[in-house]
This record gives sequence, structure tokens and C-alpha cells, in this order.
Amino acid sequence: MKAGALHNLYVRKSLQLAVILLAKTSCFVPETIGRVCAGFLGLAAYIASPRRSYLFATIDRVYHRAGKPLPQPVSIIVKRLFLHYALTGYELFRGSLYNNALIEEIFDFDGWENVEKALKQKKGLILVVPHIGNWELLGTAITQRGYKLHSFVVGDQKKSILGEPLNLLRMHSGITLHDRDRASTGALRALKNGEILAMIADQDGGALGIYCDFLKHWVSIPAGPANWSLKTGAPIIPVYCLRIGNSRRFRAIFFKPLPIETAQTHEMRMLSRTKKILLWMEKVILQNPHQYLWFYDRFRPRHEAHIAKLKQAGEQMVHGEMVWGGSLKLCTASQAS
Repeated sequence: MKAGALHNLYVRKSLQLAVILLAKTSCFVPETIGRVCAGFLGLAAYIASPRRSYLFATIDRVYHRAGKPLPQPVSIIVKRLFLHYALTGYELFRGSLYNNALIEEIFDFDGWENVEKALKQKKGLILVVPHIGNWELLGTAITQRGYKLHSFVVGDQKKSILGEPLNLLRMHSGITLHDRDRASTGALRALKNGEILAMIADQDGGALGIYCDFLKHWVSIPAGPANWSLKTGAPIIPVYCLRIGNSRRFRAIFFKPLPIETAQTHEMRMLSRTKKILLWMEKVILQNPHQYLWFYDRFRPRHEAHIAKLKQAGEQMVHGEMVWGGSLKLCTASQAS
């Protein structure tokens, strides 16, 4: 085995061991003490982190481009964000303790009747959620209510050094995880069985995602939620889960299903439905920036080469509009014929 590969294996095994020890320690130490320690770690990270200035600039730029006032001074938002990072991590370490009784104690569910009504259609249900609040614990809360829940493990995350330790922590959630790179069979079967599929709707959509203005930054977001719902007939319900103050309690809000699309082509319907998801996510994030966990990396340039090919193929990249990355295949096929 080469030295580099051996080093990576050593790092992975060490991280897995550290995660197991931290999880056991977090479960053993009384929660009142553990939460205080997590809070101090979050505030220490705020003071010491080299990413603090980047977050200041990113959040300020988002609100400036959106033409909206900051709900709080940016320094307060970022400080609260670091505290939320730490508490979310602590809760993830304590995942094995979240039984039904505890979930019912710490969660308020608003709009759950929308989920039950949608499931009665027997077409499955797609939940779309952004990286806000504690979506990991929200998944546990749904499964503890007796519902089968499926979700994706993003390919890049799965292969990263931190991906395996994260999956160790998710073992207790009760969620059936599917590798996004090979997920179609299992996830589609879940929808056909009338079960729930949760999809993180603001993650990077890859080269074949939908390019759009997300929080006034040109990025790719997944086409999957809209595409799968249109192909299977499964309704989409937007949902998010917010921490109440700095406590261990959460409020989960389940909205009504997105309306039926009436555009002429599948691509137009897909873009229209994705835009509805996008506008909803932007509103939620701008109202609660202190709980949005992806400001630190979401707007890094990605897929520049594919964007250039789309432009060369005649796609108009106009701010405020949406372009499906998969349309390049259609353009190429049309030119070839």
C-alpha cells in the first residue's frame, strides 16, 4: 500500500474511533453539562475560526444583493451560527438517545396533517428541506413517529474523510440511506410503496442540475425533487425544522404540497416546480440566517466548464432565469441530427 493511501486509511480509522468515543461520551455526560460545553466550543470556534471573516462577507453580500436589511448585525448572526453548528453536532453525537418519548417532548409539529393527507394518495411523498435548523434530527423525528423515511447520501460526502464518521452517527436515525450515484432503484421503489423520500433541495446539483440565482448567486441546484415528482406523481411538501432559541427544542413546519404544473413540456414543468422550491427556500433562509449551515461553502464556483459549454450551445444564462444542465445533451443531439 502506498504511503498516501496508508495515511488516508489511518486518518479515516482515527476519525471513526474519535467519533465513536465522542458519541459515547456525549450520551454518558448529563445533557445540561454537555450542551453548555458544546455552546462554549461554538463560541470559541467563532473567536478562533479563520472562516469568520468569510462568513461576514458572504452573509452581508447575500442581503445586499437581495435588497433586504439584515435581521441582526452580521457579527451577531455569525456568532449565533457558530453556536448552532456546535449544538447541532452535539445532538448528532447523541443520536442513539432520541426515542419516541424524547422526540415528542422536544418537537412541535406544525402542518403534519399535510403529510398524512398526501400519503393517502398512495403515490409516495417527497419532502424537500434546506440545510437549515437540524434536518438530521428532523429525519429521526419522522421515523420515530412510525413512518418509513428514505434519503440520499451525496456521493462526494460519502467518499470524503468525514463522510464515513457522519454515516456512523446516522445509524441510529432509522432512515434508509441511498447512495445518490446509484439511488434510483431503491428510492423509486420507496415512492411506489407509498413511502417518504427526503431530499436536500439546496445542495449542489452537479453539472446536470438546474442553474439559477440562489440567494443572488449563480449556482447549480438539484433537478431531482421536481423531476422525480413529475415522473412518479408523488407530491412535494416543503419542510424545515428550526431550533427554538438556543434550546434543545425544535419546531418542524410541513407546508401544503406544491401545486400541479401546467406548462407544456416536461422541462418547463421541472423548471417551474424547481423555481417554487427555490423561492420558498430563499424566504426561509433570509428569515433565519443564524440557522443556515451552508453559508460557509455554498457559493464556491463549481461546474464552470459545463456552464461554458451550455453558453456555446446557445443557452442564455440570464440572472433571474433557470437553465437545466441536462439541456446540453438535447442541444448536442439536435445539432447532430
